[in-house]
Amino acid sequence: MMVSVGTEVGAAPSRRADILRATWELLATTGASHLTIRRVAQGAAVDPALIYHYFGSKRGLLGAARDMPEGLSDILKAQRGPLERLRILQTPPWATWVSALVASVIDDREDALRSLHELIASVDTNGALPRLALLGFFADRFLLHVWSAGPDPAAPFDHELLR
Repeated sequence: MMVSVGTEVGAAPSRRADILRATWELLATTGASHLTIRRVAQGAAVDPALIYHYFGSKRGLLGAARDMPEGLSDILKAQRGPLERLRILQTPPWATWVSALVASVIDDREDALRSLHELIASVDTNGALPRLALLGFFADRFLLHVWSAGPDPAAPFDHELLR
């Protein structure tokens, strides 16, 4: 499933897209367990009722936030190879979505894992990229999530985060 995060030409930015971007930011930095509708609403500068209008519930919001954003698949297909596709995933807003997706996998969300598999298949369409390179990219996203979620980036690594 794809989720729209674009804006219409000549129109004000989509409130739905603003909500999804705020959700990605919070997922990437705090994980799903600390995400609240109120915090998302603050980040998107919308009333919490609008989030319920678009997504129905926190679960609906999280599901939409984990789906591959509309247009990303086409952007990835337009790239010549897997390394170019990975470079795209390192640019905003895609990098934030990837971080949110990895954080959701860390939170042990099966739907996030399915989306991550879909993303990997979109990046490495013909198996040309060594799996080690893909693992390195996603390990980088994981470390960014873990360090940003902790109170002190210089603190010793908390292995409980891997459970």
